Amino acid sequence: MDMTAKDIVAKLETLPVKLEEGASFKVGFFLCRAGTASLIADGTLYYLQRGSLLMLYPNEQIHVLHYSDDLEGRVEVDYIENYYPTLESIDVRSRIVIRKLRCITISEEEAAYLHDLCDLIHRSAAGHEVKAHEGQLATADRLVAHRHRFLCSALLIEVARTFLMHEPVDMPPQREHETLVNNFLTLMLRHCHEERTVVYYAQHLHLSPYYLSGIIKKETGKTALEWLTLFTINLSKHYLADTEMSVKEIADTLHFPDQSTFGRYFKQHMGCSPGEYRRGVKLLQNTT
Repeated sequence: MDMTAKDIVAKLETLPVKLEEGASFKVGFFLCRAGTASLIADGTLYYLQRGSLLMLYPNEQIHVLHYSDDLEGRVEVDYIENYYPTLESIDVRSRIVIRKLRCITISEEEAAYLHDLCDLIHRSAAGHEVKAHEGQLATADRLVAHRHRFLCSALLIEVARTFLMHEPVDMPPQREHETLVNNFLTLMLRHCHEERTVVYYAQHLHLSPYYLSGIIKKETGKTALEWLTLFTINLSKHYLADTEMSVKEIADTLHFPDQSTFGRYFKQHMGCSPGEYRRGVKLLQNTT
């Protein structure tokens, strides 16, 4: 079943999942079935729309910059060792191609096939537990586990096959303005906690603030300041909804002069105070 916009964003931004020491990471993909989103993964900006297929890898943080309210799709992840036998059947060059492409746009038929295969896997998982039976029942339980593992392998093979069918003959070079957008957004991710002025980023990119903001607006639909504001508000909402940090601690973390300045900034862009937002989130969580 497709996930809603809020669920998709929450899932993507909690990858890689924090695991106990010694545990392995999860890998997988996001298949967009409706709506649009823009996000940064591994320092690269991706624009997603219906039919976008994005690989998800361990040891990297994903930052969702913007998404439409009608965003739908599915995030499928599993522990990497569950794919080892199948990965060995995919040659190294093919794995490099998939890693390089990272995100492709697939046809409606291809998307529907992956969607149906995911549904089949989830139905299989419902009977995945191996029970302590003897004789034929024990054998049947083991076969259920084998079935689930083989279906997961089939999904990986289909994803790999889909990527390789979309391999371009010649990878087009990244345009100058695309490189500039990526560099700006990467800098923003690193320094937005401390710096929220366009001048700061323009100086680091050796450009005038006016020129930088104009290019960012042309390429993304938002000015540089709008991106900085959006990311700051997203960080603020994350700290308020997902941590126990006090409003003062959040203001300090985001390098606001004081709690009052942070409160005014948040209310200007969200229409409510940080405390009101946090209470609203907790109320919603308690009623769902």
